[in-house]
Formats: sequence, C-alpha cells, structure tokens
Amino acid sequence: MKIDDDKLNSLILRWAVLSGVADITPIVGADVAAVAGCQLKMFYEMADIYQVSVTKERFTELLTTLAAGVGGWAVTAFGATKLIKVYPGISNVFLYWQPPLVAAFTWAMGQVLKTYFPLIKEGKSWDKNDMKKAMRIAWNSAKNIDWKKEIKNSIHFK
Repeated sequence: MKIDDDKLNSLILRWAVLSGVADITPIVGADVAAVAGCQLKMFYEMADIYQVSVTKERFTELLTTLAAGVGGWAVTAFGATKLIKVYPGISNVFLYWQPPLVAAFTWAMGQVLKTYFPLIKEGKSWDKNDMKKAMRIAWNSAKNIDWKKEIKNSIHFK
C-alpha cells in the first residue's frame, strides 16, 4: 500500500497547529492535557493510515524518547512555563513564544512517526538513540517553519 506523503504532511501540520493553539489555554494543567490530546490523536490517525496497532503505553514511551531527542531543556522549559501560568498577567507576556515551540515539537514528532510506523508494521524496532537523532533532525527542520504565522492563520473568529 502506497502512503500519500502530502496527505500525511497535511495531517501532521493540522495537528501541529492545533497543539500550538491548545497550548494557549490559560488554565494550568488543561493546556498539557489539550496538547497531549492533540499529539495522541495525530499518533492514532497516523497509525491508522499505516495500519499499525498501537497502545497508549507505546505513545508514552515514544513521546519520552522524542522529548529526550530535542533535549532536556525543552521538557524543563515546558514544565517551567506551566508554573508561570499561575501568575496572571506575566504569563501572557512570557508565554507568547511557547505555542510555536509546541507546534514545532508536534510537527517534528509527526515526521519521525513517518519512519517509525513502517518499521513497526514490518515487526522491526527502532534503536532509541537513532530515534532521538531523527527527532533532533526533524526538530531543526521545524525551526524553519513560521509557527506564529501558522497558528495565527489557523485561528478564525466568526
């Protein structure tokens, strides 16, 4: 079965932008749940396209490996900014940069899944160090996307 790369990239971009928008949620904890929900939905949709059976445990393990791939600083920064949301006012100023980073992480995750799922379908595994390296490469590519523009363009008020 031939997988349409344009269709996959469209799906990945959609969930990346939605995860960035979800991160704007001002309620402490709700943003984490919303972002994880977007990433989990993308994970399951891509698994369905590749016809791969997956579990929530596999998603959690994968997410942990990919987060380590971009570096502990990303996880630390994400956690630290959650604490800033406790203080109304300053959170709006300091958190302006985070939604694009969340979108970029989700996009990079989707790019890695395009390699991961075919391996799983063939019954193979992917060395965690190789997966981390692939995530770093995808993360660096994600930095070239104007995420603020993508997120802004995705929010339409009627």
